[in-house]
Amino acid sequence: MLRAAPSSVCAATAAVAYRHSFFCVLIPRTTSRTRFFDFLLGGSNVLAANAAEEGLEAQGWDAEEIETALDESTSMAVLRDHGIAPPALSKNGARSLMKRLCEAADLDIDGEYLKPHGGRRGLGSDLYAQDAELAQELLRHESIETTHESYREQNVAERRERLEQSLDE
Repeated sequence: MLRAAPSSVCAATAAVAYRHSFFCVLIPRTTSRTRFFDFLLGGSNVLAANAAEEGLEAQGWDAEEIETALDESTSMAVLRDHGIAPPALSKNGARSLMKRLCEAADLDIDGEYLKPHGGRRGLGSDLYAQDAELAQELLRHESIETTHESYREQNVAERRERLEQSLDE
């Protein structure tokens, strides 16, 4: 089984669970956050600008202050700096994001890019191997049994491989 976000990939990798409000991106240390978020959103993003404008307005900013803030910084930076939730990630948006991240990381999976659900499965697998209850919480499974059913078999296979390697030594 192919792991969704291999640890050998040190550039941008991602796991996206867009319908579960969970989004995780590993940002290369050499990349500024502002530049990276611009990359994620494909440069200028009208939705992010609208969200920033509405959020600042709700915080009591006047139109001139908002315009100045958006002129001096990216929309995503304004969202982040002022604690405003970014616009929701759509299914197509998640796919587009995953394509860009795979290209940036030079990650090729059987000639394709990592699909959002593959990212979720990879993240779930890694989390489950570390802490099943954390995996349940972050993947938003109602029951821990759902998490066990989804990831136990893979975890058992990995443990068997490690045991066999230990016995061979």
